[in-house]
Amino acid sequence: VTVGARFQSSLYVHKLLLICLLVLLASCDQAGRPELHGRLYFVSGNYVGEFDLAQGTSVAVANRGAVTIRDISAFDAGRLLLVETASVESRDVPRISWVNPDSGRAETLYSGVSARYLPEAAALVWDDGSRLHVTSRRADASINAQVVSHSLNQLSTIIDVSDHMVLFEAGAPENRTIHSYDIETRELSHLATLSGVCRLAGAVWISSREQLACQSRDRAESGSDYLLVDLAGIVRGQLALPKNKQFIALAFAADQQTLVLTEHWTSLIGGADRYAVWAYNFIDGQSYRIVRNQYLGDSAVYVDE
Repeated sequence: VTVGARFQSSLYVHKLLLICLLVLLASCDQAGRPELHGRLYFVSGNYVGEFDLAQGTSVAVANRGAVTIRDISAFDAGRLLLVETASVESRDVPRISWVNPDSGRAETLYSGVSARYLPEAAALVWDDGSRLHVTSRRADASINAQVVSHSLNQLSTIIDVSDHMVLFEAGAPENRTIHSYDIETRELSHLATLSGVCRLAGAVWISSREQLACQSRDRAESGSDYLLVDLAGIVRGQLALPKNKQFIALAFAADQQTLVLTEHWTSLIGGADRYAVWAYNFIDGQSYRIVRNQYLGDSAVYVDE
């Protein structure tokens, strides 16, 4: 056997051992993680996608044609609520629609820029660009009111925090404040303390704790400083996320006590955008990556079926 052959054989053995070690480390890393189930609906361009939390795979379930989908949230009867921008006669037209992910059937509801559906009250809270409305989806139409008017396109985010209450953030980008609206009592409140602590964009309501997982307003650019804050604006904790990473919270899987987040970074070679999906488990307070190279956008809907 020549020296070259012995060298090649030794190199092969070392490579094999390295592969085995990496597989072993990956197995150990996975062993301590809880097994997730369910799926997330997300949007990318004009597509609605479905991400399997157990398998870490995704498929497209609906194509909305000549639109850009900017937000997705839950609607009634298994449908999804979409905020879109359509191109009509060379003009961008914002609209609120719904889509059935099983059949692909869709329908436009209103001309608007933001919306959330409250299933218990069967009410849609939606913004047309200068006015926030609440509209009943029941036949009796017992709720149909204008909540507040505001400067053009200065209401940026709506989040539902109970069966009858939403939060919304409004104002100039450098001075946005958080408000709450109760559709039962019709009470509109300015949450000054919460406004000083949290950004509502990228926030998710953690229903089991009645707290908001939100980026710190003081350090929003870091992306890893996610706080747990109640509606009074009192900081109750902080998520144990890796530092020096950019995260956006997407959805809370209440039945698994897990918050799903997306990580964004720019590759060193070529400067391309890269994405990964992470989970934060509230039971053990640990975070871990579910899958790499998966885009989920900035909003998602969790379904536990």
